[in-house]
Amino acid sequence: MIDNSLFAGIFSGGIQVIFGQPFDLIKTRIQSNPINNKTYSNIIKKIYFNEGFLGFYKGVRAPLISNCII
Repeated sequence: MIDNSLFAGIFSGGIQVIFGQPFDLIKTRIQSNPINNKTYSNIIKKIYFNEGFLGFYKGVRAPLISNCII
């Protein structure tokens, strides 16, 4: 039978990705073009207005699967 700690680990890994993904995306966008010296607020506004709220969760599938497994 599957132990409760397995479900707790899967749940905590998923929650970690869901809350951390927007910050990771913003960090990656800033690092990808350091010449323009973009600020956090400019990146957040650009993502929200160009891609919508779900734009903060681009590329979430792979980390979500891998962190749930780990």
